[in-house]
This record gives sequence, structure tokens and C-alpha cells, in this order.
Amino acid sequence: MRFLFVTAILLAAPAVSIGQVMPTTVEIPAAGITQELQLSDGTRLIGRVESIADGQFTFRTLSGLEMKLAITSVQSLQPFTGRIVNGELWESDPNTTRLFFGPTARSLKRGEAYFGVYEVFMPFVQVGVTDRLSIGGGTPLIFGDVERPLWVTPKLEIVRAGAPAPRSA
Repeated sequence: MRFLFVTAILLAAPAVSIGQVMPTTVEIPAAGITQELQLSDGTRLIGRVESIADGQFTFRTLSGLEMKLAITSVQSLQPFTGRIVNGELWESDPNTTRLFFGPTARSLKRGEAYFGVYEVFMPFVQVGVTDRLSIGGGTPLIFGDVERPLWVTPKLEIVRAGAPAPRSA
């Protein structure tokens, strides 16, 4: 009986903690930092917190719109990781060295690494040796009675160009 009681408590504890949301801290960022603000109603704004007082804060968007908002209306506030190109927001791409299925010619930075799996049975890994040289490889998990193939994927980045200009529709 005691075992059932302890099991019930352990299973119920995560369910109770899911409903508890930690309040977001609103802080004025260091100079040059752009922030991404998400409000509890889903509104997303890019700009900066300029001042904080009496449970409210002033947020100035990139276009110069100034708003006074309640701190309790904030769902999240974090540094914006994308960039602004000709007035357009470009989200940062977490997969700059990969396309939908295959790799690109871009190498990883030194010390960066990733692991992936093609389909279900073909794992691979890629590691940045230097900022311009990456090496990786993989092998199928199931291949049959013959020798298992192995592939090696070195990448040497010779040219690093800036981002392309955005296309107009």
C-alpha cells in the first residue's frame, strides 16, 4: 500500500509543477542589445526596455513606438538572436551548416558539433576542428551480412561571403 502511495505522489508531482510558471524578469539591457518581447497574449515585439518603475516598464520598438506595459503581461523577454537587414527582421538560422536533407559547404565554428540521423538507421556526427574546417562521418546501424560502409565528411570553407541581399516580392 505504501508503494502505491509513493508512486502516486511521484507521478502527480510533475503534473502540479507544470502549471507553475516562473515570472519573467524584466531588465534594461546593455547598450547595443536588442530584445525580443513576447506578451502573454502572443504579441511579439522587437526593441528594448528603456525604463522600469512601479510594476510597469517602457519598451521602445525598432520603429520608435514607445509603450508602457505591465510587467505581469510579459511571457518572455530575451536578447534577439536574428539580425536586421534593410529594415527586415531575419531570424537566426540554428542550422546554418545543413539543408533539409544534406549538408551545405559551410563549416562549423571551432568546438561546435552536431549529431543527426537520416531516416532511422543512419546516424552521423560533424565537429568543427577550426573555424573553417569541419570533419564528420557516419555509418548505417543495420546493413546486412556484408562489411558495413562508413562515410567521412570533411568540409573546408575557402570563401566566406556576407549574407545575400533580400529579394523583393
